[in-house]
Amino acid sequence: MPRSNCALGRSFLLVGLLILALTSPPVAASSGDRLPEYRACVLDCVASTCNSSPPPLPLSQRVTFWTCDDNCRYDCMHTVTRAHMANGDRIHQFHGKWPFVRAWGLQEPASVLFSLFNLLAHLRGFLRLRSVAAASTRSSSLGGGGLTGAYIANAALGVNTWVWSMVFHSRDRPWTERMDYFSAIGSIAFSLVVAILRITALPDGSPPPPPRPSQAAHSRAASARRGSGSTIAYHSRRLGCAAVAIFYAAHVTYLTLWPFDYGYNIVAGIVVGMLGNVLWVWWCWSQRRQRPHWWKMVVMVVWVTSAMTLELLDFPPVAGVIDAHSLWHAATWPAVLFYHGFFVDDLVFDFLEKERRLL
Repeated sequence: MPRSNCALGRSFLLVGLLILALTSPPVAASSGDRLPEYRACVLDCVASTCNSSPPPLPLSQRVTFWTCDDNCRYDCMHTVTRAHMANGDRIHQFHGKWPFVRAWGLQEPASVLFSLFNLLAHLRGFLRLRSVAAASTRSSSLGGGGLTGAYIANAALGVNTWVWSMVFHSRDRPWTERMDYFSAIGSIAFSLVVAILRITALPDGSPPPPPRPSQAAHSRAASARRGSGSTIAYHSRRLGCAAVAIFYAAHVTYLTLWPFDYGYNIVAGIVVGMLGNVLWVWWCWSQRRQRPHWWKMVVMVVWVTSAMTLELLDFPPVAGVIDAHSLWHAATWPAVLFYHGFFVDDLVFDFLEKERRLL
């Protein structure tokens, strides 16, 4: 079997294991929530501190929406955790999370920091794409067009995704959770749209022309042979983009109007992401002789797929800060540099291709 097929097979195996690990039926509550000493501690703290005249919380906690009740749960979580660690017992999760040590009001400071790294990597890509598009427009009469808008919008959605990741990991509330999840899968879905646009575009990035009837009967057969490829690309582009848009609208509607299905949300994100990855790797491999930057997208796909294995790990946070999920965020931001590096090089290639065709 070719090495590329082996790598693809390993990627699907990793994804399958990840789906099995992340979509097991959820329990009603975390084990720590059911501990009698934790419940008693919270009730006592709320009764003695929050029901009369609660003391004002520090500014860092007020701006991150902590309340007196939340503070009682946080303090009791760590009180119980310290007692269990002193007795050599296992560390429990509380309310679906490990007992993180907050910093400056941030609930998961490591994930916030590494989300910031990803945000900055996407912002760098966004600014580079804007700069290349502007420079190419100034130096050429061709202007923008092609895939310029899609590439820039894709980078902007990446920035938005990691803004909401920072917000969610700063403070886990129902609305921050929804915005984080919906932004993430929206960015994944749009990356699939960009793949469809790239694959169905002409060699210089221009969209395929709409099908037109033959002008003369004697040239009808020849015209059909010449236009069949662009006709298929035209309809494939429209149908593919429409399908992704319908999926995203249905996805958000389902998870908004019905009880949130965490397992489905994870599977949907993985399936859409892997579909986009397969399309990108296939197209880049087919273009390896024409586009010298093809390898950057492949590196990104392999990098992110490999980093996904970190989500298979689930261990109490080291020093109360570093857990498997934060490591996943730490591992992804370098791949973003290759990701947008590919798009920048692809824009330059397309502009040069347009100018070459005019010579």
